[in-house]
Amino acid sequence: MLDRYLYGNIARISPEAPVPVLEKVKVENKPGGAANVALNIKSLGSNPYLFGITGDDNAGNILNEILSSDGIETDNIIRIHGRPTTLKTRIMASGQHLLRIDDEICDEIDDEIQQAVKVKFDTLIQKVKIAAVIFQDYNKGFLTEKLINYIINQCSLNGIFT
Repeated sequence: MLDRYLYGNIARISPEAPVPVLEKVKVENKPGGAANVALNIKSLGSNPYLFGITGDDNAGNILNEILSSDGIETDNIIRIHGRPTTLKTRIMASGQHLLRIDDEICDEIDDEIQQAVKVKFDTLIQKVKIAAVIFQDYNKGFLTEKLINYIINQCSLNGIFT
């Protein structure tokens, strides 16, 4: 999930409709959702391995660039063509949150993507000593019941706290 903040000033009302006109001043992009959880874990001194999905789109590119620059590996993030990266755009003016625009598809990932996640997860836990797994996808379709059950089972077999 990419959180976008669009900041601006309102100086007039639109002649087309009785709505404020925002004059854009700046735009900030920040990792949201589970990516924000990973950044919080990193800030506490741990090394998170983030699993998830993004679209094969500009928002996905921006999110991956931000995560990489913050020291979060993106190897376990699967890019899905035709599915947008979840993007939450917040319109801000004079310290007020005026509007949020959500661009997302929350359908569950298909069996093929789930299988790819399982392979990536199994590969990681064989290479790296994992202390814990935290589940969070804010109901965006990544964590299916089958995938959660699989990961919990693998963690149980490998002594990993969930």
